[in-house]
Amino acid sequence: MENNQTEQKPAEPAKAQEGKEQKAKAAAPAEAKQPQKKENKPRRPQAQKRDIQNNKKRLDNKSFRSKTKKAIRSLHSAVQKKEDATKLKSQLSLIHSLLDKGVKKGILKSNCASRNKSRLAALLQKNA
Repeated sequence: MENNQTEQKPAEPAKAQEGKEQKAKAAAPAEAKQPQKKENKPRRPQAQKRDIQNNKKRLDNKSFRSKTKKAIRSLHSAVQKKEDATKLKSQLSLIHSLLDKGVKKGILKSNCASRNKSRLAALLQKNA
């Protein structure tokens, strides 16, 4: 009898191990469960070309938006530091130019650009 107690248990069947793995996966955080995005390849060369063009435009637009946002943030920080008015006005004119170019390219809507320009001008007027 003592030999039976010291013996190791036989290996679990494969199905039982799979069940344990599934439970472990279920207990994993939600970040690990993000679905893999399937990349559907277009059938036609023209569709592939459109995908390439769209990705390029998306990256250009994203870069432009981030450049504009950085310029606006730098103006806000310059206002908080109470820098000289001539520097602030030059930054404001640069931002106005960027916003107008964004509208011209179709990246920004005209109301959005107008709203941003008026708010920044009001900010400078208030702190001048």
